[in-house]
Amino acid sequence: EKIKMMMANPEVYVMSPNRTEEHSTQDVIEIIANYVEKIPEMNVKFEGSRMMLKTSMNAPISDAQQIKIDFTAEATSMAKMIVNNLKDNGVNDVKIELLDVDVTPGMDRSAGSGTVNRQAVYTVEAVFDIV
Repeated sequence: EKIKMMMANPEVYVMSPNRTEEHSTQDVIEIIANYVEKIPEMNVKFEGSRMMLKTSMNAPISDAQQIKIDFTAEATSMAKMIVNNLKDNGVNDVKIELLDVDVTPGMDRSAGSGTVNRQAVYTVEAVFDIV
């Protein structure tokens, strides 16, 4: 099956007279926000040049430390994907540094008999600096 390519409209690439050549932080944040929007159940929030990615996961209550390890790896991987997406959008000079990963157990619910199978809904949040 052939891959269909969209034809580029040359008018899209004409620079607006009020747009400067360098990328403003707002451009970067817009690109990141649009990208993260496509990741299922992932929320993104910005405070200045700080970015917070937040989601929730179900796991056994005893697994908080493992969730932190797993989500740290996932967050690092997401940061790389975001940087690649920025490069695809012409922004080459941005780094995203992982500062912290926070895992908070929420409500727990039974998943069968005994406490071994009790599940918690964890809120996981990764904090990054956009530099």
